[in-house]
Amino acid sequence: MTGPTRCKDFDRSKGIGPYLVTPDEIDNPLALDVDVRIGERLHWKGSTSEYSAHPAKVMEEVLKVFTPLPGTIIGMGTIPDCCAIETEQWLLPSDRIQITFDKLGTLTQLVPDHVKITEPSRWEQRSDLL
Repeated sequence: MTGPTRCKDFDRSKGIGPYLVTPDEIDNPLALDVDVRIGERLHWKGSTSEYSAHPAKVMEEVLKVFTPLPGTIIGMGTIPDCCAIETEQWLLPSDRIQITFDKLGTLTQLVPDHVKITEPSRWEQRSDLL
């Protein structure tokens, strides 16, 4: 499982949870408040209503590529204006990432102290990581 870029792919970076719920437990999954914190240096608030693409559109695109098996989890990706592409607040080694979804709980991920580089990048190495 990997995203379109490998910038957030590292050991234990694909957490889900802390709870999985059935559709009847959440009135409207596209109306949940979201709170994202990266350590003490970044705090963002928004809503699942801000996703760039509706889940039906995401599934339409997924089905063009493969047929998901029962139990397959499809991530909706980052909510706009919540990640470094828009904010330039990049993940750093040892960062603690906390993502809280209203009615669902908080997922906490830790960025490792050292991320193993497994393939060359076309991007310059970040000076803050030298």
